[in-house]
Amino acid sequence: MSSRDFNDIIDFPQKIALQSLNIDVSKPLIAIVCAQSGLSFVHKNAQNTAERVAKGVAKAGAEAAVFCVPSVTDFIFGVSAERSKFAINKFVPLYAETMAQSNLFDGFVFVASDNQSVSGMLEAAITCNLPSLFMSCGVMPPLKIAGKNFGLNEIYSFVGAVKSGKVNPAVLPDLKSAIADGLGNDYKSYAENSAICICEALGLAVSGVSTVQADTPAHRELALKTGKQIVEMYKEKLTPRMTLSEEALKTALCFDVAMGGSCTGLTTVLSAARLLNIRFDMKELKKFFQLPRLVKNENFDAYAFGGDGGVAAVLYELAKGNKNISLDYTVYDMKPMSRSARPSVSGETILPYLKGTTGRCTYLSGNLAEDGAVAVSGSQTVFEGKAIVFNSEEEAVNAIANREIDEGCVLIIRYQGPSCGFNELRTSLALLRGMDMDEKVAVVTDGRFSDFSRGLVVGLVSPQAQTDSGLALVRTGDTIEINLPKNKLNVDLKAKELNQRKRQQETPELPLSDNLKAYSSLFSSAEEGCLIKKIQ
Repeated sequence: MSSRDFNDIIDFPQKIALQSLNIDVSKPLIAIVCAQSGLSFVHKNAQNTAERVAKGVAKAGAEAAVFCVPSVTDFIFGVSAERSKFAINKFVPLYAETMAQSNLFDGFVFVASDNQSVSGMLEAAITCNLPSLFMSCGVMPPLKIAGKNFGLNEIYSFVGAVKSGKVNPAVLPDLKSAIADGLGNDYKSYAENSAICICEALGLAVSGVSTVQADTPAHRELALKTGKQIVEMYKEKLTPRMTLSEEALKTALCFDVAMGGSCTGLTTVLSAARLLNIRFDMKELKKFFQLPRLVKNENFDAYAFGGDGGVAAVLYELAKGNKNISLDYTVYDMKPMSRSARPSVSGETILPYLKGTTGRCTYLSGNLAEDGAVAVSGSQTVFEGKAIVFNSEEEAVNAIANREIDEGCVLIIRYQGPSCGFNELRTSLALLRGMDMDEKVAVVTDGRFSDFSRGLVVGLVSPQAQTDSGLALVRTGDTIEINLPKNKLNVDLKAKELNQRKRQQETPELPLSDNLKAYSSLFSSAEEGCLIKKIQ
């Protein structure tokens, strides 16, 4: 029901109620959904951004109503926050859908930068199927320490570097002062910006939104433009289910791979596909992972990336280099994406297709991942080592910090999958990197990984350990075989031994509240996009 579908007599009370809020019910009513928390520096300027979007909506002749959804920043609360953070991803679409059905909205603008908020908002946009656009809170400026620029992610590695004696602890006060005025997403991490980049690749965000610096004239102008554009989309009745074709989703997946790959990016596309009844699964990722990488993760710089053409330039190079990649799908301005795509400015940050490097991601399967897993590699593509098993990231962090792991081992960090909070192994991988151990060990998890690691990491292992899968049956000392060229991930055990262990298996008690346990138990596997399971 639209805000203008009131029956003059029957709906008179609702009309009066809206008018008491100074809302003109004769105009379209656009909801601005704002990810907000006083403890989230990523969304520190979300309210101001939402107000700017609202001005654009008003200038285009519509009404705007702002409401907020919670935001969790694990940068602040670390490992313990990871277990609850993923629940935000699923709470947002539920909240947005409830508000949409209760308040007669005609469209949405989603204001957020954090991956969990943005991917949850994308689910909401598809579920509610109202004209929708995304507006980022912007990218954080570089942190200047001792005359050098650093990204927020790199600070995590300082902890490992201090632990190993590589860095003097005296530098830590400089880190504190550098971040004091920071707001927005880390400019040095594609993974942290991947969800909003994918929204732009899907045509659900105005060009340039994903790489603009927070709280600048350019950022404010994009917010204003977004507010105006959503009204035009309403007039054209352009909804997500009209534009998010299989073609668009495959192109977005190709974009993510060309950027070096992100667990959040992959699951964001997989979940969107499932909601749209488009059949994607992890096995299909194998062919996408053969695409070249056009932007190097280890040298990612959002400002250099945006200055070289950003998302639009990557899409242009992909379509130019691969005839199977199409940009004919409709985007926010009612035109095909091909009209927005353009060549990179310098060809240095964003490489031409034929000069792209070997893709960073590999699809794996085996008795540790019957439904698949995703690996990213450093210098090693084949790895065999003894397992050291951890049932939580806290255990792994303590062992790494206390130097209780040996070179050549495989760290199994399990019970991190969707049913356990779908943790991102930020702290453990950053410690390994800071201590120069990331190329000397391998990591296998049913959780997610960011672009902290420079070594061999296998994530999104499916089925997850919580289902008593092969990953749950591994014991410390077992031999783990990882072979990227052969797409294999195995524990060196016969089926008979695995079956015997399964009969003896006892799932450990997870450090989750009853509410989070109940909520997390509803999540499907990573292979299915981590959606709420359908009720039969």
